[in-house]
Amino acid sequence: VVVGLIVGYVFKDLLFRNAERKVTPTASVQDTRVVYSNDYWGFSVKYPKDWFFNEGQSGRYYSFASYNQDDYPVGYIPNKQQLNMIVRILNEDVYDRYASPAANIVKIGGVDAIEAYSKTSLSGYETAVMKKYNNGQIPSDHYTLSYYTKRNGYTYSISADPADSVLNAKFDDFTRDFRFTKMREYISETRNPPPGKLYNQNTRLGYAF
Repeated sequence: VVVGLIVGYVFKDLLFRNAERKVTPTASVQDTRVVYSNDYWGFSVKYPKDWFFNEGQSGRYYSFASYNQDDYPVGYIPNKQQLNMIVRILNEDVYDRYASPAANIVKIGGVDAIEAYSKTSLSGYETAVMKKYNNGQIPSDHYTLSYYTKRNGYTYSISADPADSVLNAKFDDFTRDFRFTKMREYISETRNPPPGKLYNQNTRLGYAF
């Protein structure tokens, strides 16, 4: 016993180092999302890397969906939950429509945003597409959760259709990690057109008139 105690005392540092090595925590799980940055409109977001990204032809619509929109253009898949997280750049007056003393204000990208929950009826086009792609299964209404914030003369809308709790958590991550970045200087010089005037803009070709 005495010999064992002596040996243990002599080699205690080595024994303790081995014990510490065994309880070293493993590396944390890597983020499974990718970053999308838009230098033109000055924002960045993170979305699941296995999701589908789509940019609308107007250059003001950016979709991050759990389903392929080529297969389901409207986005309603029979008997399956799905989520489409959308960033839209709208005219400044859209923000003013939702602004009121009773509006619920939250922080998005460090900026105050109005939270709005809306219910709309499907358009004739949406109904027709759903009949074609969704085996005739057509919901009666369309529910959307949106956040509106104003920046440089534009309204930024971040929205998604409510889904199950797992997908809703992804939208929470999406809005939490939304960031405003520096816009190109000429964007701030673009003004909303006066009533009755033709207006068009294409971010890919880089023009606005």
